[in-house]
Amino acid sequence: MNESYSAIMRKLFKGLTAIILALALTFSLCAVAFADSGNSNNIGEFLGENTGDSNSEDPNSGEGGEIIVPEPEYLDDTVAYLYICSNNSGFPSLGHIWIYIENLSDEVLTVGNYELPVGEGVSVGCFALTRSDGAGIYYNVESYCGNIFKMDNPLYLKKEINKDELAAISRKILSNNYWVPMFLNCIFFAAGAWNAGGGTHILTMTTFPAIARLQIRLNGGKTDLKMFNPGRERVYKMRGFGSSAYLEIVSDGTVDTVPG
Repeated sequence: MNESYSAIMRKLFKGLTAIILALALTFSLCAVAFADSGNSNNIGEFLGENTGDSNSEDPNSGEGGEIIVPEPEYLDDTVAYLYICSNNSGFPSLGHIWIYIENLSDEVLTVGNYELPVGEGVSVGCFALTRSDGAGIYYNVESYCGNIFKMDNPLYLKKEINKDELAAISRKILSNNYWVPMFLNCIFFAAGAWNAGGGTHILTMTTFPAIARLQIRLNGGKTDLKMFNPGRERVYKMRGFGSSAYLEIVSDGTVDTVPG
């Protein structure tokens, strides 16, 4: 009996999906190699840009060739540092992307539905299969486990944020308590939160953490990541969404390995 039209279309769709995933995985593995190769200083050459001509004029040069260093611009109403972070321990791990917020103000800040004391930091990440308390948003898994276990290859970007940007990030956290394979995963959440805070744009729909990691590397990512250790009793799984969300202390299975 001849196959039905719908059956044929399903087979074609599955085949096309397999090809797309294979290509994405190949690009991801290349991204891992490049992002951790230490060759990010050659990115201008990699992108085909002019890497420097002895006869070209530096736009930051003053009279007599003196280099003028622009004054850094700081937000007058800065309340916190926002980080987008990556860790990748190598194959077969696909890596992990998350955000970290450090309170610089003189008052307690609300991050999602977590109260962040003065001088402390909180990590927020989206997980599914690698943690024991269900899919969605977790607080302090990365910052706690990262202090208990060694992170192999941390990489991060950092920027200052004000209260309005923090509020935008909190809205992202409270609306993102889910995880869907391949696309609506840790990258989708972390890059979306970073973008909401006004950071250099990171693509959200990149499927594999290594591709987001490559973007962090190309934007000048640093490796000296230090996070506040909140203690085991302050590692939480967020339950629910929006104003009805609440926090629940995680089980031991959630804090037995370092993410990434």
